[in-house]
Amino acid sequence: NSTAAKIELTDGWYSMNALLDVLLSKKLAAGKLFVGQKLRIWGAGFCGWVGPVPPLEASKAVSLLLHINGTYRAHWADRLGLCKGNGAPLAFRCIKGTGGPVPSTLVGVTRIYPVLYRERLSNGGFIMRSEKMEAKMTQLYNQRCSVVAEGIMSEFQRGVKDFHINDDNDSEEGAKIFKILETAAEPEVLMAEMSSEQLTSFAAYQAKLEATRHSDMRKSIEKALEDA
Repeated sequence: NSTAAKIELTDGWYSMNALLDVLLSKKLAAGKLFVGQKLRIWGAGFCGWVGPVPPLEASKAVSLLLHINGTYRAHWADRLGLCKGNGAPLAFRCIKGTGGPVPSTLVGVTRIYPVLYRERLSNGGFIMRSEKMEAKMTQLYNQRCSVVAEGIMSEFQRGVKDFHINDDNDSEEGAKIFKILETAAEPEVLMAEMSSEQLTSFAAYQAKLEATRHSDMRKSIEKALEDA
C-alpha cells in the first residue's frame, strides 16, 4: 500500500522492520509516533517470511504488520520484549473499523434477542420467523406431508398403481403361480399340491413384487412432497 509507512522496531536485542496500517501511518505523519517511543503490540501480522531463521540472518523483506487496534503506547520505563499478561481492553469508541483485529474488549450483556429462523425460498429470497412461528410452520408442514403420504399409500393399497419387475425365469414362473392363486377359490389347497420348486418361485416373485411396491411407493411419496 502506497500510504503505509515502514518503521524499525527493536526489543533491545534484535531489530526488524514493521509496516503500519493506514491509520497508524497517519499517526506517524502527525508526529504521534516517533523515534524512541515504546509500543505495546498485540496480534501483529507477518509478511515476507518463508521459514524459521536466526534473527541476525533474517531477510530485510521480513516485516511485522501492525494495526491500530492492536498497537498502544507504553510507559517510558516499561521493559522491552515479551509482554506478560493481557493488554487493557478497548472501549467501543476506541475500536477502528479498518484497524484490524481487536485483541480484547470488556462488555456487558444488555439484551438477549429471541432465536430467529431463516428459510430460503425457491426464488432465492429469505423469510425470517420467530421460534413460535417456526414451530407452527413445522407442524403445518408435517401435517401436509402426512396427508400426501397417506394419499399415496391409499392409492397403492387400492391397487391403483401398477408394479413392474424385471422378467427372468423364476419371476415368470412365480408370476404365473401368483395369478393362478389370486383367482383361485381355495389357494391353500393349490399351494399344498405344489412342488418345492414352485413354492420357491412363488415366494421369490412375491418378495420381488413387495420390494418393487415399496420402492415405487417411496418414490411416489418423495415426488409428491417435492411438488406439494
